[in-house]
Amino acid sequence: MPETVYLDLETTASMREVGPMKDPRLFYFDHEDILHLVCAEGEEANSIELSPTITAELNAHGEVIGIEVLHASTFVRDTLLALAQAHQLPLRTASE
Repeated sequence: MPETVYLDLETTASMREVGPMKDPRLFYFDHEDILHLVCAEGEEANSIELSPTITAELNAHGEVIGIEVLHASTFVRDTLLALAQAHQLPLRTASE
């Protein structure tokens, strides 16, 4: 079983440049309510828990090859609601 690694996301983001995914694929497993994004082909060597319900899967070189979202229907609903609410908030510049 792959080892789970816990990292600070701000530190991790500055460690490497992120490029476009070559052939992303999205799978939804209805009975388990799991969303799985395949970013690249390869065998999972490690994983990083980004939150209690989101895990990034890494290959042996530390590159992200997949993202797994548990309780996906709740995650998608909450994320879309938050985005919709953010667009309805009156935003002002600091000088106003």
